[in-house]
Amino acid sequence: MASIEQARAEVDRCMKEALAASTSDRGSAADVEMRLWTILLALGRALMTLFFATRARRA
Repeated sequence: MASIEQARAEVDRCMKEALAASTSDRGSAADVEMRLWTILLALGRALMTLFFATRARRA
């Protein structure tokens, strides 16, 4: 299982990637939307990992 620090780092990485994709000058709106969809799925996974890591520490 990932540590809380690792999980937080992944959340931060995904957020930075999403912000970068949404402010990029490259690609059409459809291209950016597809990229954001992939990033947001990864962000959701990272947030759930953080949730479970936090709960595991409390147990």
